[in-house]
Amino acid sequence: MTFNVTNGTGEYIKKVTDVDIAVTITTSSLSIIGAVIIFINIGRKFYRVEQISDPMKRLFYLTIAEIFTAIGYLFGAARFLYGDDLSPEKVLACHVENDFGCTAQSFLTTVSSMSSFWWTSIIAFHLLWNSTNKDPPGSVNQSEHVRIQMFVYHILSWTIPGGITITALAKGILGSDLSVG
Repeated sequence: MTFNVTNGTGEYIKKVTDVDIAVTITTSSLSIIGAVIIFINIGRKFYRVEQISDPMKRLFYLTIAEIFTAIGYLFGAARFLYGDDLSPEKVLACHVENDFGCTAQSFLTTVSSMSSFWWTSIIAFHLLWNSTNKDPPGSVNQSEHVRIQMFVYHILSWTIPGGITITALAKGILGSDLSVG
């Protein structure tokens, strides 16, 4: 099957260099290593039955989103480097034929990037909220606020990105973005 490449995709694909792929692989790998270190640190606290602070919990959830983003980018770079994705025709085929690998990577990186955005925004909001909150630390009112906040934070950070991405998946618009393979 031959595809007509009229939107400049072919020229853009040829501009992706080994340096671009190496930078993507390096930064994704470093992100994964950083996430594993955070997971080990929190896991040790959990194993020792130590209290895990609320900011550490928020960092943990942000890290979950970030590790999936890094895995998605690493997967995409590996597909681009080791696959047949270097030709404009293959990129278009990936987009048009809804290749499972392209769609899975697109789904993973879309959900995790949006979740990462939400968790980062929530951490900023939380810092603002706590700078204006007048409840004394450890009060019953404060612990109830924390439970409500975490519930709302999880709804915002996981269900909204998931819902948006599942809708995109159902409409068949996930896959290659026709830019780098």
